[in-house]
Amino acid sequence: MPRVFIFLSCMVAISTAYHLYGLIVPSIQEAYPWQRHLFWIVFNSIGIYFLLNRRWYLIPIIAALVMQQWHGHGGALIYAWIEENRISFTDLFPMINILLIFLAYTYDIYKSKLEI
Repeated sequence: MPRVFIFLSCMVAISTAYHLYGLIVPSIQEAYPWQRHLFWIVFNSIGIYFLLNRRWYLIPIIAALVMQQWHGHGGALIYAWIEENRISFTDLFPMINILLIFLAYTYDIYKSKLEI
């Protein structure tokens, strides 16, 4: 297994830990409902499994997730930059992470198809 996927799984685990913390300590983001934290804990856990056991048919799902994350976190990042004059690392981290996941996942699947 390529080490990059172990590294990316650890990055997703950090995101999962953040959402677990948000579930336990709701004051971290009061406008963020607990159901969303729970959803991302479950979704990230499934994502870690599929990072370690890659399947070609997940590429379109990951592409849609890239768009969703860049839309949601990208908008929040721009708002924080313009309105609050700060960089929101809790928005920047998932944007970079999901893009790296998509690129590595797609490359690995493409490379494995060529080896067959």
